[in-house]
Amino acid sequence: MVTGHIFEGGHSLYTPLPGTTGFTRLFAREHGAYRPEGELAKALLAGTIETTGGLGPQETTR
Repeated sequence: MVTGHIFEGGHSLYTPLPGTTGFTRLFAREHGAYRPEGELAKALLAGTIETTGGLGPQETTR
């Protein structure tokens, strides 16, 4: 189920092909700042969790 791109209040994070209407709609106008809904994403944004910086599964520091 596609609910729309996160830039438009949805939950999908996809990139439309350049030159398409969807690409123009997403990248040719201003959007509000991203506001995470998940607790982990909120904590990462707030800076209360540090990541290892690697490409694998992330560990938190205590």
